[in-house]
Formats: sequence, structure tokens, C-alpha cells
Amino acid sequence: MKRKLLFISHMSSFNKKNSKLGFTTPKTFEAAIGLDEFINRLERDFFGTVRLNCKYDALSNKVDMVIYIHLNFQLLDCLRHFNNGDWVEVAIPKDNSIACNLDKSLRELNAKNGIKFDISELSLHFEETTVIVSRLYERSIAKQMGKIISVIGQHYVYFTKGLTEMPYEIFVPVFEDDMPIAGNQLKKNKSGYFDYWGLYYDYEHQHQAMIYSLRKKKLYQEDLFLFE
Repeated sequence: MKRKLLFISHMSSFNKKNSKLGFTTPKTFEAAIGLDEFINRLERDFFGTVRLNCKYDALSNKVDMVIYIHLNFQLLDCLRHFNNGDWVEVAIPKDNSIACNLDKSLRELNAKNGIKFDISELSLHFEETTVIVSRLYERSIAKQMGKIISVIGQHYVYFTKGLTEMPYEIFVPVFEDDMPIAGNQLKKNKSGYFDYWGLYYDYEHQHQAMIYSLRKKKLYQEDLFLFE
């Protein structure tokens, strides 16, 4: 039997009275079919524990999800299993892109509901670092997650400074302040995830923020400008 999970809408057309607190709150409960199955599949695919926050916009009838996946192993272990094909099941479509189950799971979740679901942020919490991926366009995280993991593996030696220093946070992506941010252009070439990443290191007990250029394979000490 399939269960319906409830999440809170903060943009309701009517208010409910909270008798204990003595004020009204604009909250209603919306049902989502298959959300528990979506979470369970994430946990199976990533071998981790999933925490999910949902924000429902009643005007657009859309749910933005923030997904936290906690893993009891290190990033390098995951990359090794990813390359062996036994972590985060992936497929190579005809266009030679890298697709993982996340996109399929999201499409199935949307097919079961009259509400549109999308992932606004996904973070992978490893033992020694956290990878935080932000949305650039509709379903961008689900579509690009397989390739993002693959590219992390390709650049692992470079952003760890020759395997000598691991950043404790990796932001995918970031943009330079003078870089033109054009949504239509990002949709066209879909390369926004693979230009610049933001990295935080613990350098002599001080936080050191750096920008990593994937094309040049170099680290730069610059201010980070994060965009969702």
C-alpha cells in the first residue's frame, strides 16, 4: 500500500487558528504520493541516510526540495565504487552523457502527483568533506548529478592539492562576480556546473576560501559569489 506523505504549505489561501498560541498561521498540509519511495530509493542508491526538506509554493503549485545525504565513508571510497559501477547506479545514454537514477526517480515522483517537484539543493555529507550542489535550471541537479560525480573524480588530485589537503566543503558551482549570469545561456550549453567550484579549506585553524577552475585545473584565492 502506497502512503501519502504530508508537507507544510506556507502560502495558503486561508488561515488556520492555533488555539494554544492564540494566533493564526498560514499553514496547510499537502499530500505527496510516492515521496517515501523517492527517499528510500535515494538511500539505496547512495548507501546513505537521507533527510529531506520541502517548501511548497501554492501560487506556482511547485515543491522545492533540499536533500541532505549522510554517508559513513569518505569521498575517495565513493569515487572508487562509482568507477566500479557499484555506487549510484549510472547509465550512458546515446548522447554520451552520464545519467544516474536520481533523474529517473524525480520524473517518477512528478508523474504520481499533480504538484511539480524539483531539487533546489543536494548535499553529500562524507566523513571528511561535504559536496553541495545548487540548481541552475529545471531538474538540473537530477540531470547532471552523474556527470558531477564523475568530474569530481577526474579533478580529485587537483582540488586536493596533490592529495595533500582535502577541502571540508565543495560548492558546485560558483560564479565570478564579473561573469555574465544568463539563464538562457546556461540552459543552452549546460556547462555552468563545470566552470568554477568553491572550496573551503581548514588552513592552520583558519578558514580559507578558494575558487577552483575546472578548465585550468588551478586554485585561486578570490571571493566566492554563490548563486542558486
